[in-house]
Amino acid sequence: MKSFSKKIFFKRVFGVLLLLYLTPFFFIEGAFVHRSRPVEIPEPQHPQGIAAYVINLDRRTDRWTVMAPRMAPLGFPWERISAVDGKLLTQENINKIVDQKAFYALRGCLMKRGEIGCALSHLKAWETFLRSPYAYALIFEDDALFDPGKLREIVSILEKTPQDWDIVNFGMDNAHEKPLPLRKIHQDSHLVVYLGLVLQAGAYLINRKAAKALYAHALPLKLPVDIFFTRGWEFGLKFTGIEPVFVHQAVTKSDIGLPYKPPLPKNFVDLCCRRVNLTVARTKTNIMRLLYNLKLYSQFHQSD
Repeated sequence: MKSFSKKIFFKRVFGVLLLLYLTPFFFIEGAFVHRSRPVEIPEPQHPQGIAAYVINLDRRTDRWTVMAPRMAPLGFPWERISAVDGKLLTQENINKIVDQKAFYALRGCLMKRGEIGCALSHLKAWETFLRSPYAYALIFEDDALFDPGKLREIVSILEKTPQDWDIVNFGMDNAHEKPLPLRKIHQDSHLVVYLGLVLQAGAYLINRKAAKALYAHALPLKLPVDIFFTRGWEFGLKFTGIEPVFVHQAVTKSDIGLPYKPPLPKNFVDLCCRRVNLTVARTKTNIMRLLYNLKLYSQFHQSD
């Protein structure tokens, strides 16, 4: 009896110590990091149709000259969004807009000026869309390469099945993708969800629900925009894509620029803490992405 009691005692002590050891990890940012803010944009009574928006820096007239002729064949009303130039932001503005501590914990570096400008430019596009009478928006960065005819056909099909998606990303870096097909929508193209991380926000279709949720949760900036808007589990959104990818970005010199140099660790313990924080944050995010998109995949096929 004494032996049995000792076993129980040591198991409980071990359990308490393990809990105390793991508890700090639950407070490290990762799976849920964004908070909402008020969105004072009136909703139109009967939003209809699709509009296209092209994000372009005022100083990149060369890109606009190439991009503008691609828009007319799409057949949608469109307008240019004057992009926010990260190079022109003051440090005071950056301190107000960016949560660098959270960004460093989630990405392992500080946010680049170009990334800040890029994110603010997409926010500007979402706000312009939300103030419009349209139900859906096609948003492009100014280096997107695409077949206007094919894109229009796919968008027209997606417009008829709005229950299947909130965001459809057309051009991604597939280095880490693990797509699960939801349905065939055009010849060899499938609407998919992803179990792994996908990047790029060069061309995507978005509805008003998603634009409003993203706009409400975006500030302060804690992630690059092409990672931020994939986190559907945080906002109750269906983030999807089209495979195989048929929209690409031109191979030109990026306006993102070089990152800030991260502050050097004070000592070995500080270095270890940073690496642990980054690992925990990424693990929590990866688990939530996997579980949430498996849930979307399961729900989609159960409703068929």
